[in-house]
Amino acid sequence: MPAYTPRFWCTLILCCAWSLTACAADDSQAIRTAQTDATYATSAPTHTSSTPATTTTQTTTTTIPTITSTQPTTTTTVDEPAATVPSTTTTLPPPTIAITPRGIPVRVSEPTDQGWEVHDPCGDLVQVTKVFPVRGVQVVLDPGHGGKDPGTRGPTGLKESELNLKVSLAVSQLLQDKNISTLLTRTGDYYIELDERIALADAAHAIALISIHHNAPTAAKSNAPGTEVFAQTGDQESARLAGLLHGKVFEALSTVEDIQWTSRWDAGALRVVNSSGGDAYSLVRKPETTNALLEAAYLASPSEGAFLATDQYIKLIAPPIAIAIETFLTTDQFGTPLLERARIHNPSGGRRTCPLVELE
Repeated sequence: MPAYTPRFWCTLILCCAWSLTACAADDSQAIRTAQTDATYATSAPTHTSSTPATTTTQTTTTTIPTITSTQPTTTTTVDEPAATVPSTTTTLPPPTIAITPRGIPVRVSEPTDQGWEVHDPCGDLVQVTKVFPVRGVQVVLDPGHGGKDPGTRGPTGLKESELNLKVSLAVSQLLQDKNISTLLTRTGDYYIELDERIALADAAHAIALISIHHNAPTAAKSNAPGTEVFAQTGDQESARLAGLLHGKVFEALSTVEDIQWTSRWDAGALRVVNSSGGDAYSLVRKPETTNALLEAAYLASPSEGAFLATDQYIKLIAPPIAIAIETFLTTDQFGTPLLERARIHNPSGGRRTCPLVELE
């Protein structure tokens, strides 16, 4: 190793000291730079982290699970009506019309703890334990007479009340086959008050009420049927219904040969009024429902009445009545024009003793 002088060593030591000082300075600068970078890096994420927070808020990233989690609740709520459909069915407003267990049509007053309060065929309020609601009635068919009131009788002993019911049942079946809902005011041989027949039709909110009858007095001999249909005064729709019924029934009966018909001179579609000018028959005058009263033919006439007692007559007469009713419901067509001159008639009678009818 060479021998260096003390001066050399001093110089070397000074150089090392300067170098260390320079290094220390560089290290300090590096540290300051690193600290600055660290500070910038720290502040940048702070600014950056606020941006994602804003973004998260704007895109509702954090609320999506909440919305998603509430969807099943919404779905459950939507499903509620389906689950409560039976309850809705059972909580419908009480029916206005119902059928009792014995098949008797009645007006419903209200439900009770024991069952139902209804109007019986006499119009009186009675209690029954069970009813079968009837809704959506389009046509009410009223078989005239019944029970203690048989109406007229034919030469074979056939009661008018029985014939009226047979015709009404046949017409009802034909209408139902055409998806036209019907209700009969009586379904058996029992008495029902006139006012209760009217109340049933009005309570059913039907489109039409047709009361079916067969005539009693023996009129003059005729070459044509003496079909009569009575319309309500001042009701154009009643006149249209009466005209359609008369036209169809008269046409059908006119095809029958070897029958000695009877007829009044003013037979047709007409009004029958009392001396005061009001409709003579309560079944025509009182209903709010558009109505007509049909006297199809004369049961009391010997030749005519014998034919009316046959099954052939039922098969002949029911279709034209049903067609007339369907035409009335589905078109604006008219039938036989209403006679301008009204017939004058003053019927007698009033409320009679009304036998009780078993409802269940």
